[in-house]
Amino acid sequence: MTELPDCAWVHGYVLNRLEERPVRLADLVRLGKAEFGFTDQEIEAAGHHLAVNAHVVDGEIYWTRPENLFAIWWGKRTAHLSDYRERHSASQGS
Repeated sequence: MTELPDCAWVHGYVLNRLEERPVRLADLVRLGKAEFGFTDQEIEAAGHHLAVNAHVVDGEIYWTRPENLFAIWWGKRTAHLSDYRERHSASQGS
């Protein structure tokens, strides 16, 4: 079993919080800090990576989960395959 990178924990947190309804970004950050020690930057980076939908309601920013979670999975899968192929071809050339 491989170890998960730190960003995977933040990505999972963000997706889980957005699963049922839009969430106010300030609450997402506050709870992420309190529960897991995530930083503002880590949560914002996760939102950017996951392409969350952001919208403003009464001056507050809300995030909603992206419509197509398959695209997130596929992008991560192909990135891992590319890394594997690069490492494999580098070891073959040595």
